[in-house]
Amino acid sequence: MPRLRYRLGQQLQQRVLPGAIALLALGCSSITSLRPTIEETRPAQIVATDPEETSSEAEPASRFLSNPRPITDSDVRQIQAALPGEIWSADTSARVTLTGFGECLVVPVMTPPDKRGSALVVFLVQDGRVIYALPQPQHIPLAWSPLSPTEIGFMELNFDGGDSDIILISNYVAVGSTQSFPVVMVYLTAEDGTYNIDHQISEVLTERGVSTVEAAETIMRQEFYYLP
Repeated sequence: MPRLRYRLGQQLQQRVLPGAIALLALGCSSITSLRPTIEETRPAQIVATDPEETSSEAEPASRFLSNPRPITDSDVRQIQAALPGEIWSADTSARVTLTGFGECLVVPVMTPPDKRGSALVVFLVQDGRVIYALPQPQHIPLAWSPLSPTEIGFMELNFDGGDSDIILISNYVAVGSTQSFPVVMVYLTAEDGTYNIDHQISEVLTERGVSTVEAAETIMRQEFYYLP
């Protein structure tokens, strides 16, 4: 499947994600069924389909119509104003046009550890303020801690006529382990333009060790019949 990948560079903005986060010993002494691990961390990226390209393969092509663009210096200032002191990565933040919110910035943020552990929250920023936070997943055990988002994609998945469904891939680690593994979160647009997580599909993709947006989309379309 043809792809256009926006690689936003390796430089990070104000308090950008460190290489790893200290793990918390959160109640669970061992994990007996860990997700498949990956040997090395994938470079973070925003994935989009090139609208000018067409595939000759039978596999259905994505429609990334929300047009993700790399963030600019002006966008960085907006994010800093909206999320002062927060830990975020320029590599997986993007300016997009979403069905329910119009043009805005999508910013995955690492929240500071607390008694529930650290979390990865995706905020929408517009005009220097947070306008929405995507819902939190329920398929991630407390004993898992996020390291960093690695890839984010925007597409149409659930026949709602929009173009703003989101697949986010992030690296996590479990208590007592040093091996990272990918966790998938699939956000589908609701009728009112906000988002719901497809917990079942997200869990299936995570259990399979899916580590790219392209692989996640292929499984969703070929096995679960999500069509544009």
